[in-house]
Amino acid sequence: MTRVRDMGGHGPTLRGLRDRASELGLPSIHLSAVIARPGWMARDPRAAASAPGDRPGEQPWMAGISTADEAERAAADAVAFGADGLKLYADLPVDVVEALVRAGARHGLGVWSQATIFPARPSEVVRAGVRSLSHAEMIFLETDEDLPATYHAASFGGRTPAEAGSPGLGPLFQLMHERGVFLEPTLTVTRIRAARKIIGEEHARATYELVGRAWRSGVRIVAGTDLMSTPGMPVPNLHMELELLVDEAGLTAEAALRGATLHTAEMLGLGEDLGTVEPGMIADLLVLERNPLEDIRATSEIAIVMRAGEVVSP
Repeated sequence: MTRVRDMGGHGPTLRGLRDRASELGLPSIHLSAVIARPGWMARDPRAAASAPGDRPGEQPWMAGISTADEAERAAADAVAFGADGLKLYADLPVDVVEALVRAGARHGLGVWSQATIFPARPSEVVRAGVRSLSHAEMIFLETDEDLPATYHAASFGGRTPAEAGSPGLGPLFQLMHERGVFLEPTLTVTRIRAARKIIGEEHARATYELVGRAWRSGVRIVAGTDLMSTPGMPVPNLHMELELLVDEAGLTAEAALRGATLHTAEMLGLGEDLGTVEPGMIADLLVLERNPLEDIRATSEIAIVMRAGEVVSP
């Protein structure tokens, strides 16, 4: 599917690219407004990078809020700016998450979340009604008894393959399956972090096994990516993500491909128009040189790109 969901960047730049996407031959861009507590906005350098020259958290594409009463304003500002959804990032208690989900629904916004947003656990975020959880490495925090109250106080490393089989994760996966909440593992992050010795290989294996278990439990997987501006990262890294889903997490090639097509469309609320090749659907698609069901690496061998029914490459 020739579309991109941005989960946190410089809003005006992204909006400008989105508005000129057809002219520039770019994928259709779906914008997110990032939501976190003001303290996270003030501390995290990524927030400052997304609001150059301004105070982070005071922009319609990046709002710092502390209470449920502020959710309506954040959603309304996001819509007025042109965002398609809210990205819940960090330091948001459950009542604020619930208020953001309600406000998002009133304004027609998707609500997408980090898997853990401190102090809210993954299961609490799922029960609140979000559409997706991002970053499989954060799923392990579901079973931590003493979950930190803030993102910057948390530790994400040191997991073992045995923890991927923890009985405490079973109810979470069942809940995600029942409520139709998607998991966006971003295994490219895991692979790069392991290659750079930021996490150990055991932790990486544990994350791969966790994703495979979630999929076998009926959780729908979305092939999302991250770290696009990291030196040495192959771009686009979606192809790496698909390979990791198959080779490391154990998904079938068909399941991985659904993660980059049908499930992505469904997560965006566009499943009635996009994500499958059949009469009446919008032709956002790639024509490949080889069958990816036989070898997932064939996704990088692109012969033709179609955007909204028109051939844009070659």
